[in-house]
Amino acid sequence: MLGPFRRLACTLGLGIVSFLTACGDHGPSVKVSRDAGADTPTKDLDARTVTLESGVDPVKDAGPADRRGLEEEARPAQPDLAVWVFETPLDQTHDERTNQVDLALDTPNDSPQRGSTSDTASDVGSVGVTTDGPLPPVDTAQTRDLASADVPIAWPIDAALYDTPAGEPAVDWRFDGGGELRGVSTEVGTNVVVDALTARDGSGGHTCAAIMAICGGTNVNVAISASHCGGCNQACPPSSVCSYGVCESGTSNWLTLQHDVQHTGENSLELGQPPLCFAWSRKLDPSYALSPPVVEDGRLFVTPYGTFMRNAPLYALEVSDGSDLWKYVFADADSIGFPSVFAGSVYLANGQPLNTNGSANLWSFGATAGSTQWVSPLTAQWEQYWAPIAVNGIVYTNGGDYGGLYGMAVADGSQAFFQDLDQWDEWSPAFFNSRIYTFINGRFRKHDPGTGVVLSTVKVPFTWSGYSMKTAPVFAGNYAYVISPPSLIAIDTTAETIAWTANGTFTGTPAVSGPLVFGITNGTLQARASTSGALLWTFVGDLALSYPPVIANGYVYVASASNSYAVSLTTHNQVWTAAVGGWLAVAAHRLFVASPNGQLSAYTLTLP
Repeated sequence: MLGPFRRLACTLGLGIVSFLTACGDHGPSVKVSRDAGADTPTKDLDARTVTLESGVDPVKDAGPADRRGLEEEARPAQPDLAVWVFETPLDQTHDERTNQVDLALDTPNDSPQRGSTSDTASDVGSVGVTTDGPLPPVDTAQTRDLASADVPIAWPIDAALYDTPAGEPAVDWRFDGGGELRGVSTEVGTNVVVDALTARDGSGGHTCAAIMAICGGTNVNVAISASHCGGCNQACPPSSVCSYGVCESGTSNWLTLQHDVQHTGENSLELGQPPLCFAWSRKLDPSYALSPPVVEDGRLFVTPYGTFMRNAPLYALEVSDGSDLWKYVFADADSIGFPSVFAGSVYLANGQPLNTNGSANLWSFGATAGSTQWVSPLTAQWEQYWAPIAVNGIVYTNGGDYGGLYGMAVADGSQAFFQDLDQWDEWSPAFFNSRIYTFINGRFRKHDPGTGVVLSTVKVPFTWSGYSMKTAPVFAGNYAYVISPPSLIAIDTTAETIAWTANGTFTGTPAVSGPLVFGITNGTLQARASTSGALLWTFVGDLALSYPPVIANGYVYVASASNSYAVSLTTHNQVWTAAVGGWLAVAAHRLFVASPNGQLSAYTLTLP
């Protein structure tokens, strides 16, 4: 897999707006290749070549081609056309609060960094740019001498590309315009105008790129577009994702709350790691928070989450670029539950409609096109539902007038059973060692998966704080882990006794990976020994961490409502951060952040 480009050329073309102006006739086409080894494909558009290197040394000046790292075989450029390399120097900014190198351009909502350096519009024109054409004018609204040195610039993307209604926010790529410009001349074919915008991810040396192209008259980021991956009309196969302009397998999925039916929070199949590059973001619904996103085979599913909702949708989005696949609108429902996706079907429950003549329901949709496969009524009293799980032909979900567990047949939604339980909402069942488990009101119960009958109950200390659990049990090894406020508790599932208790102010759902169990307490992340509960280390972040941690390939990701972090399981140090927070999921070589302000953001992981 080719990583982010170290050096990228961007061509000024018609319709590209940030730092870009209209060009005339683009002239003959060129052949563009990335200098990343013999196995790297070359796009043969003509006999002319521009090689985009991925070497380790940043561009230093605008001298001859051998010093710019660009090899050209092209006639002299036309006066109104130039290729620009946006270079962000290493150590451009330094975050004194976290003591982390945090370069501009690393996130869509990067927090202002103290001590940063920047270029104003006049600076950009005085850094030694050389070109065969005039320096393009820079909009003064996009200069770096703003109230905040690192305020990112929003790229206006044509909403028609995503078939969205007028006025609905389209996919939004962002970058910071303060990097230096280095100009070189080249030629570009009439159908594709490439614009490569480089960025640093905050790790102190990694380069991110949004590679803009005009495909069929529309601006497209070919670094992430599933329909134009790496070039116009180069569609990725079904179930694949576009990462850095290369189609990759999308089989690393995130099926339900905290990844799997054990709610471990770990995606053991994900190969991607930090550093991360911002891919896309969408403001789906500013009126409501978002549910935890789920992902299967290159498709992402998410809902708004709240109460007193009308016309609330279930969104199905393309993982690569966030574009719409389909949407189902629930006309009248008090709430829309967290979705899950299993084997090509999306499941969720809606709360009792505001129109009391209606019903709460468990739904099954086809993941590919959004067809309604079946709808099964639930008795309810305006609860909010967390994610169902589907195991061995049965879908399990919360429901009931006074609380309970439903089992519905995957095939047609027919009711397999209903088991009365306590009337609490916002919980999800789990499946472990051929049994269904629930944790409600301080009672950890084991159920028969076919009938729902309670087989055993372990009572744990529980402090009442309302009739919403806001947690789910987590399983690994022989233990179950539950957060029973204010404690994190491990339960031996064989002996059916409490194995250990960690005191604190724990909230939410834990996560587990091998010898480590993670929990949020007092706004910080604690890592404890999974078998003994001994405290091993703590990550403080912004001291407001609140969402369940998730784990993939040697890193734990954790978030507050405002910030997300990646922390190494080896060094326990922060390696990445972004100024967006919310529910997290790691799948398809992406970190997804579903924020309480209705914004969904995606960051691309780096594959080895």
